[in-house]
Amino acid sequence: MVSIIVPIYNTEKYLDKCIQSILCQTYKDLEIILVNDGSTDRSLEILEGYQVQDSRIQIISVDNGGQGRARNIGIERATGEFLMFVDSDDWISEDCVEMLYEPLIKSQCDIVMGNIAETNFEREDIARILGENADDIIESNKKEMIFRKPMFPFAKLYRKFLFVEYNIRFPECYFEDIAAIPLTYIMASKIYCRHRVVYYYRIRKDSTVHNEKFIYDRIHCLSVLEEELRKRNLYDEYKNEFIIYALRRSEANRIKVKGILEKKYRKFERQQLMFDYRHFGEIKEIIPNTVYAYGSYNLMIAVKIFLRLKKEEDVPYYFGFQNVISCMSSKRDLLSTYTISSGNEFRRKLLLQDFQKSFFNLKPEQFNGVDYFIVDFLEERYDTGCINEEYFTLSDAFKDNKRLLEERYTLIKSFSREWENIWFFKCNLFIRHLKKLICEERIILVKTKLAEKYIENGVECPFAEIDEIRNINNQLEKCYTYFEQQCPKALVVDVDNLEYYYADKAFRHGCFPWHLNDSCYREIAKEIKKKTDYQKYKQMVIEEQLESKE
Repeated sequence: MVSIIVPIYNTEKYLDKCIQSILCQTYKDLEIILVNDGSTDRSLEILEGYQVQDSRIQIISVDNGGQGRARNIGIERATGEFLMFVDSDDWISEDCVEMLYEPLIKSQCDIVMGNIAETNFEREDIARILGENADDIIESNKKEMIFRKPMFPFAKLYRKFLFVEYNIRFPECYFEDIAAIPLTYIMASKIYCRHRVVYYYRIRKDSTVHNEKFIYDRIHCLSVLEEELRKRNLYDEYKNEFIIYALRRSEANRIKVKGILEKKYRKFERQQLMFDYRHFGEIKEIIPNTVYAYGSYNLMIAVKIFLRLKKEEDVPYYFGFQNVISCMSSKRDLLSTYTISSGNEFRRKLLLQDFQKSFFNLKPEQFNGVDYFIVDFLEERYDTGCINEEYFTLSDAFKDNKRLLEERYTLIKSFSREWENIWFFKCNLFIRHLKKLICEERIILVKTKLAEKYIENGVECPFAEIDEIRNINNQLEKCYTYFEQQCPKALVVDVDNLEYYYADKAFRHGCFPWHLNDSCYREIAKEIKKKTDYQKYKQMVIEEQLESKE
């Protein structure tokens, strides 16, 4: 039997929809525990009317003590083997319990979570979907995932023993789920994430999350969680994950509280930015100051312009002269094998990065506050070297180091059959690692390729190796297509059809197909900004719609 616990406080306007959605479940073996938390409106009267209609309903009336205590009372009273929480101003799909119960039994999971549809206040139309893009199972060795899953108590089916055997209860403060739900994740041996909307969450302007009175509970709940971890001797084991989570919550708290306390200014600011975008096609504001760039020298120059920096070396985080195979491979002994002594300090630095596997070593905490991760695959044109299954890129930086050329290594030709077999596997690892570092919507794919022509004294000339160039570009397109398929929410900047897409005979580093002209770099930077501005504009429109409906 599934026990559904509903804390209720002055939600008479929404109770009918909530309770009816529970009574109409396709899964019938339910115990419905309605905890009336000291309501002063008609809520209790409505509950009593439903209790007469359905014997599965229990009503518990207590003095007002908050949602946390109300949920705890429901847990104590529940007799079902499984628990579910529903907030009284929300509702669930008619097959919600069935959709969560089925994988819980079949996969022997302790928790099954579904997706959540955020709905716009009274109109109840969907604003956005929160949750997974595909079904997924998280095993007990899920340490790095514990604090990265939604902390809402609802849209989940739990085995009751998690709360009983491990004495997990909600603290009697607001934002109580932040302190309790991570403990259930830790104690669960297996969690099933289901790609299915089962819960409809109503965004209300008078809800707890928008109430100025409870802003300090946003901080307090994290202290409660830390105390619980220490009390259970879990803090040392989960310290790093907890700190990353607390930092993310801290950043979110600042944004939320600023919104609560300075709402009038925010509305003005948003209106001004929306006006700028609609009339000028760009948002007139300070551009992001933290960007990771992975890929070609062309990309770094474009990012430098996008960030309005004076020098290429001012780009804060840049990974270049390395392909995906190399950056996602072990580098246990390469530095002890080789001496890197390039006369070009820039190339020496990037070659050292490649040999240290620095991208693969990046941790989520290093991405706190990062605005965008911008990537291109032009460096995939380089061949790959291999020694004892340790890969490195045979880039211009590599060739610039004479010491390295004296060593023996296996050569893997770029875009060969052997290369493709390795590359698609490594790229999949690259994408999975990247999604752990930054949300997909913050990834920008810039589809740069080799230039087919150059300009000299105002005259366009095709490169002599144009057939080879086109073959490489076709192979690069396969790489970009694969990345787009695996990251469908990423922003994509397709630049190879730009009018200025050619090399320049007067370029300071020489005229090569892998270098572009200054006008083209500016155009690429402009295209990147267009994508980011449009993303911001869409978010502002959603915020504006939500406020207007309130």
